[in-house]
Amino acid sequence: TKPYARSPHAQTLPDAALVKTGRGIDTMCRFHAPDPGRWDNEAVIRSAGRDDFEAIARLYAQLNVDDPPVSGPAHIEVFEQILDRDGLDIVLLELDGEVLGATYLNVIPNLSRGGRPYAVIENVVIAAHRRGEKLGRRLMDATLDRAWVAGCYKAMLQTGSRTPSTHAYYRACGFADDAKVAYLARPPD
Repeated sequence: TKPYARSPHAQTLPDAALVKTGRGIDTMCRFHAPDPGRWDNEAVIRSAGRDDFEAIARLYAQLNVDDPPVSGPAHIEVFEQILDRDGLDIVLLELDGEVLGATYLNVIPNLSRGGRPYAVIENVVIAAHRRGEKLGRRLMDATLDRAWVAGCYKAMLQTGSRTPSTHAYYRACGFADDAKVAYLARPPD
């Protein structure tokens, strides 16, 4: 199983819930038996592997259009560090062989809350040409499932978006926008 499952609070999943990844390790993934018509059955939720760098780079170009492109040896090195580090998972949604969405799940060990870890979710993106098809909801449900399976007592995210539909999406996924106040510090220039 994924190394972050070592938390004493992690849930055990049946073998059928384990998915083989391109990294040669088993990673936990819970697939819901969807209500008829809720999702198509061809979408795959999986952890990123080394061969997914270019697809993720294309998605990230849509995430923060003002950011420099995700490319080159330095970015590949960071990507490999993410893949190799315990508690980090880039969760992908793939449909018909095309990676259409990604989230970046960070499961962080914690001494408070009975030693239960917590999750921070970053870099949530669905391919622009497929937005509005409920793929983002499916991807976030799977990302949260992974956090809960890892024993997390909470999952949080931040968004810089001022778009009302983005906030409505996060609320529909179960996030409360009134539970805590977020503060952000940046290094001095």
